[in-house]
Amino acid sequence: MKSWFGPIFAVALGAASPALCDLRELSPADLRDAVQNDHAISSRLLLQKVEQDTGGVVINMRAFTLNGTITYSLLIRHDSGTLDTVVIDGHNGGIIPPDTQIAARVAAFAQASQ
Repeated sequence: MKSWFGPIFAVALGAASPALCDLRELSPADLRDAVQNDHAISSRLLLQKVEQDTGGVVINMRAFTLNGTITYSLLIRHDSGTLDTVVIDGHNGGIIPPDTQIAARVAAFAQASQ
């Protein structure tokens, strides 16, 4: 009797593998290298820009690379006490809309790996 489970599992695993491999958190050394090579905005400038744009205070910041693109995941506390997670384009400091696939993947990965 042939089993159809094996081929389906292999196809599913193959489809999932690239998604798992192309997103990783950057070490502080990797982030410094990216900033020095102009592949990412500096953390200091990013914090100033985000706090000015959102009116909140950044209480946690992590850097990731997704398909070779640097992104930041920031946890922001607003004056009202509410918390928001914002995903930032690491090259230009722009906020990535939360309804995009990039923002969703980075936010989910950041939350799962805390």
